[in-house]
Amino acid sequence: MGLESRVSEKIEALRDSEDKAAQKLRWNIALGLGLSNISAEGSKWLTFILFAAISYIRHTNGSQVMDVKTLFTSLAILSIVLLKIEWFIQSMPSIVNAFGCFTRIEEFLMTEVELDDALLFQQKRVAQHKRSPPSWSLGPKKDEVEMWNVGHTSTGLPKPILQVVRLSAGWGQEGLPVLKDLSFDIFPGQVTMLIGPVGCGKSTLLQTLIGETTTYRGLATISCRSAIAYCAQTPWLVNKTIRDNIIGVSRFDPTWYQEVVRCCCLVKDLMLYAKGDQTLVGSQGVGLSGGQKQRIALARAVYSRKPILLLDDIFSGLDAATGEYICNRLLGPGGLLRRNNNTVLLATHAVHHLPFADTVIVMSKEGSIKSHGAPETFTSGSTSDDELIMEGLKGEDWYPQDTCDGDKEVIYDAAYEKMCTSKEASTYVDHTPQNQKGPSAFRYYIKSIGWRHTLIFGCLAITQASFWNVLTIWLNDWSNEPDPTKTGFYMTVYTGLVFFFFAAFAIWVWHFHRWVMSVSSINLHTWQLNTMMRSKMAYFNTTDVGVTTNRFSQDLAQVDMDLPTAMHSFIETVLVVIGTVGISLLATPWIAVALPFLGFVFYSVVCFYLQTSRQLRLLDMGAKAPLYSHFQETLSGISTIRAFCWENAFREECGTLLSKSQQPSYYLSTSQRWFAMVLDMIVAILAFAIVLIVVYLRNSLNSGYIGLALLNTMSLSASLKIAILFYTNLEISLGAVTRMCEFNNTATKEDDEDKHHPPALEWPQSGNIVYRNYSASHMPNSDIVLNSINLDIPPGSKVGICGRSGSGKSSTVAGLFRLLEVQSGSISLDGVDISKVPINALRGRLNVLSQEPFFLAGTIRENMSYAHVSGECTELDSKDILEALATVGLKDKVLNLEGGLDAAFDLQGLLSHGERQLFCLARAMLRDSSVIVLDEFTSSVDQESDDVMQKVLREYFWGKTVVTVAHRLNTIVDYDTVIVLDKGNIVEMGNPHQLLRQSGSAFKALYDLHEGPSAAS
Repeated sequence: MGLESRVSEKIEALRDSEDKAAQKLRWNIALGLGLSNISAEGSKWLTFILFAAISYIRHTNGSQVMDVKTLFTSLAILSIVLLKIEWFIQSMPSIVNAFGCFTRIEEFLMTEVELDDALLFQQKRVAQHKRSPPSWSLGPKKDEVEMWNVGHTSTGLPKPILQVVRLSAGWGQEGLPVLKDLSFDIFPGQVTMLIGPVGCGKSTLLQTLIGETTTYRGLATISCRSAIAYCAQTPWLVNKTIRDNIIGVSRFDPTWYQEVVRCCCLVKDLMLYAKGDQTLVGSQGVGLSGGQKQRIALARAVYSRKPILLLDDIFSGLDAATGEYICNRLLGPGGLLRRNNNTVLLATHAVHHLPFADTVIVMSKEGSIKSHGAPETFTSGSTSDDELIMEGLKGEDWYPQDTCDGDKEVIYDAAYEKMCTSKEASTYVDHTPQNQKGPSAFRYYIKSIGWRHTLIFGCLAITQASFWNVLTIWLNDWSNEPDPTKTGFYMTVYTGLVFFFFAAFAIWVWHFHRWVMSVSSINLHTWQLNTMMRSKMAYFNTTDVGVTTNRFSQDLAQVDMDLPTAMHSFIETVLVVIGTVGISLLATPWIAVALPFLGFVFYSVVCFYLQTSRQLRLLDMGAKAPLYSHFQETLSGISTIRAFCWENAFREECGTLLSKSQQPSYYLSTSQRWFAMVLDMIVAILAFAIVLIVVYLRNSLNSGYIGLALLNTMSLSASLKIAILFYTNLEISLGAVTRMCEFNNTATKEDDEDKHHPPALEWPQSGNIVYRNYSASHMPNSDIVLNSINLDIPPGSKVGICGRSGSGKSSTVAGLFRLLEVQSGSISLDGVDISKVPINALRGRLNVLSQEPFFLAGTIRENMSYAHVSGECTELDSKDILEALATVGLKDKVLNLEGGLDAAFDLQGLLSHGERQLFCLARAMLRDSSVIVLDEFTSSVDQESDDVMQKVLREYFWGKTVVTVAHRLNTIVDYDTVIVLDKGNIVEMGNPHQLLRQSGSAFKALYDLHEGPSAAS
């Protein structure tokens, strides 16, 4: 849709808001730093000013104003006390933030948890909701339930395995019910198909039976909570191997696994992969086609051997041949689920699968049951439901046999052998750079700050450090001054130096927290976001979602707070150490003899420590990515996990990953304790050397400087430990910068916008699409998915693309959006080679409706406003928006919402999956483009909604070039041209009506399989 820039702007706006909110935290940190230093130096200043004043008043009695002994004894005591106070004050912001985190965690943990219906399945009933809306607060009366039970248990039928009585349910405590007064029974071994228009509540009913909705009234009885297997309409997969996704948490049974894979028509797909079923599916199954994802999710439900299967429109992404094959293998006479006496409740729009059902439940648009019974009872034809079901029953006695490729046993055996001999695949690839050394990361970080702010920061750091060291030297000179009349002079200068130090330090801290941290944070985020938005699809196919999350969470958190804090504190401490060592050398020059030895020991210890700590922190950073991935996958599939009763297994896995992620942190803390002990020993040796030299040369050394040297040596250990600790944090935090730098430099990006001239504003005007010997793959070194495609689509024509799942249909239209790696050939649009067009401009000039609807967080109006052909969010007139929504039948639903067009777009409670498709179609109506691409767009809607879509395509997109990828072949039978693909090759192309009259036509075979033999005649 060409929304890269719009999405980037939205994310950057959120980042700016986050940065503004973080300013308060930065000011608190800066305030803590300022108070700690002011309290330390201010306490010294106040102490010595009072001491000097009292001594000056008493000098007439012969008291000395200030001597070395008193001065350095006081300084030693103050240094010890104030150092702890300083650390305490600096840690206060962190303590406050920690309490804030605990408060948020407490609020979350104390949130009232509604006892969801699924938890009551163990007691074999779903009770009415405790806090029902007033208008739906009454459950069924006791006598009504008893009468229902009597009426359904006295007939001699077996006891229902699933029973629903007067059930009304919906989304949210205060929402209106989607399901209204439903009552039905499902018996063991029965296949029940649930049909009805888009938005009638089919998916809501299935989710109610697994306890994911709010029950306002009524009850449902299921034999056992752990008896359910659930397959959602949008397949849920984890970033593991295909085998791991199929078996879930169950034990691996090779014989049963082979049977399930065969029945779900996955054998041929597995043979296409070098690693067979050990192939990683990628985050959210990004490496698979839509049909493959649905079949793997279905295989997981079948493999679980649960007695009850709740299947939500599982055939929507499958071609006719694959769908019929799976129906035969699972639901047909002698099918796997039939043999195992499984109970199946299938929500579907595919009425041609009704011959496989024992019972049909027809739902109304209002969410109630219009009728239910055996399929053959709907034969009167008196209602539209009867006609619809009779249409589906035309092929009642026609059960196509094993039409899925690779049905021969030798092929199954070869595929299974390949599955069993494949090497185990890794479920996580570490993207942490191996080479963390070198100045490139630091230069990259300095670049994010900017040279101007870097120079200002350096000058201010040196200035405040100079004042700090001059203060100590001035106190030494003051203590050696015998003339008490100069006390005022020394006091005045000392006071001035203290306030100059305060001013320099305050400006330094303010500049750092106000500009350095903010500018670098914004720039690093922007650069990384731009790189990700411009990365090719190969990056998303091979990169775990946890790695990407890690880049924008932990890495950014490091460069936001850890890195700048470490750099600031390290520079401050290093300057203090330099001053300390300088004063020690000034007092006892002979100490320089011991410094090389101590320096060598210190350097060796530091190198040894850094090698360990660096690797431990990198392990710490890498260990969190699998944890993030697991959490996100669990969150996205929580309804499926609950339905399968896999909560404990996922909790255990999360606990295991959490423990592994904490291990590097524990060992890092241990190594830091070891380093602190060794450092204390080195400093003790240095202090001992100073004392030896002082005792030996006591008559030739200045007592004041000796006091300074011993005093500074006392704080040297703490300063060195702090310096090395912050250096370690600095270097480790620079590892996050290195990851960003490497990502920005090595990620394979799509073409830069400035390399190509933007096309004319009216391009493409006619919509002529030409493929010339086009071959492409998903990744640079992967197998070709399209092989020498040659197409010439005239302007204004309608072209349908069909074929088996995985044949290359979606890849064909993906090439038009430059989502594939071109191996050879080209694609031109209105005579312009699309590889020469800026990629955002290309995508923004095309109109696309995909199988999975796309929305952004915001209001309904904002999501409709993404219809601008350039991809920009342009405010559209409310009248135009409402007119488009009225055309697809969603106007009333939107206007009934509080806020209307300005209501928040709630994906869960607002629209069903099919209604989301209709919403996207309404949005496409407002997007002016000469080319519209539909990728299995009508797969999740009923026939009535499909008719609405086809009408819109005929009327609103008349004269436009329409390219449709379809499994429902009746939707493209009136197109100008159909193209049949297989294994990335065009096997047939022509007018659909002519092809249907040709004997041996591949399109005719597919059409007959979908519509039945009589339909094509």
